[in-house]
Amino acid sequence: MTSFNRNWLSYKNGFGDSEGEFWIGNDVMHFMTSEDQNILRIHMSAFDDDEINFDYSSFSVGNESTNYVLDLGYPIDRSIPAANSLKYHDNHPFSTFDRKNDNFAQNCASTYKGGWWFNGCYFGFLTGEYFKPEDKRQNWEGILWYDWKGNAALKGAEMMIRPKTFAV
Repeated sequence: MTSFNRNWLSYKNGFGDSEGEFWIGNDVMHFMTSEDQNILRIHMSAFDDDEINFDYSSFSVGNESTNYVLDLGYPIDRSIPAANSLKYHDNHPFSTFDRKNDNFAQNCASTYKGGWWFNGCYFGFLTGEYFKPEDKRQNWEGILWYDWKGNAALKGAEMMIRPKTFAV
């Protein structure tokens, strides 16, 4: 199991195993999203075997001097309420336990054990600590997506980026 409770440098450069759990790196994410218009797809799975996908009309990440600020378009299918959770994080910089950039009194990355584009703190959080349903945890701990499963910990999540010009 890959821990996403990492420092700024780890998120900057990336970590994990590309065949399993990994973070591609904020520098790479910036490079990939700085030239062309991109679509972000979020895929999540829950322990009740429910799955969901949704896309955002645009996605980019700023460079390190902006603290990798998130620039997110609107959900392509606005009839999916779950897609609203990430909009709360739009135009917010990335935070880790050693670099607080959120709008909350506490350090959200330290409290919830993962780097993310925290606002104050989150409605969607895909880098949280992994919990099984039987594990003891505090409310709001884990991989969570409030507008889909409330504060139930999720089984898995993926963020996928592709150019808008890519033929599907």
